[in-house]
Amino acid sequence: MTPDFDDFIETIVNHTDCTEEEKKDLFEELSIHLKLSYEDFIHQGLSEKEAEERAKRDFGSEQEIGEQIQQALFPYRKESLLFLGAVSLIFSVCVYLIQLFTEGSAYILWLIFSFLVSLIILFLPLDIFSKLRTKAGLNTLLLSELVLSLFGWGIVTEISQSSSIILTFWNWLIIILTVIMIYRVTLTTYHTDHKSRKMKKVLHSVNLTFGFIIGIFTLCIAWLLAFAGMNNASLLLLVLPFIVWICFYVLQLKLYRHSKVISTILAIIALPVSLLFYIIIPLVARIM
Repeated sequence: MTPDFDDFIETIVNHTDCTEEEKKDLFEELSIHLKLSYEDFIHQGLSEKEAEERAKRDFGSEQEIGEQIQQALFPYRKESLLFLGAVSLIFSVCVYLIQLFTEGSAYILWLIFSFLVSLIILFLPLDIFSKLRTKAGLNTLLLSELVLSLFGWGIVTEISQSSSIILTFWNWLIIILTVIMIYRVTLTTYHTDHKSRKMKKVLHSVNLTFGFIIGIFTLCIAWLLAFAGMNNASLLLLVLPFIVWICFYVLQLKLYRHSKVISTILAIIALPVSLLFYIIIPLVARIM
């Protein structure tokens, strides 16, 4: 394969949201297809340069092929992001304006962050923010949207009853869509080995579910500690279970290729180990 062939395939691969490991698998498979086409044209009597150009031309546009692969991996990804970005953007502005006019003041910082995150999600399918076109980048953006939406829920509860009912349904629509998108993005994997792909999806599903369980526990305990008059420094301890969960998650993915058994064991014990910190946190909080 020539450097031009490699650049051609790399451009295709970069139009997907695959991880680096998945991109390597995709690169190898596309290389095989392109090489077979190239060798076929050589046998037909074309020169190496002509065969190379013909193989690339017949293969298709890099962007078009990349988007087709992405669409096959994650159907309606572009439409989902556009819809989520639009409804979230409108929600943020509506909540801010209603709170401003009904109460005379509003959370301007929440509006700024929520507006920016929603705007990035809205324009992400247009490749304006190409650096975020990775699973890690997109999930970071979606998690930010989820946190801001949950904070927005708290704001909605302070608004008058007539407006809050509609806004609450609207807000939970955004939250549910965001959670679904996080699952979809994470579970969209590319592997030539079907068994490996299936096991990876199970691993991600378990970890994501554990993460959301930890998040719910954190919100409940934060409310209880705040109600009990705990200081802000004590409340910061609530990030510890998340740190433990993230460490377990990352370690599982690192060990997956070397030992699927160890990776599975870590996935099983991740939740109970993380939840142990909820017993420790109130004790430490009292000392502080």
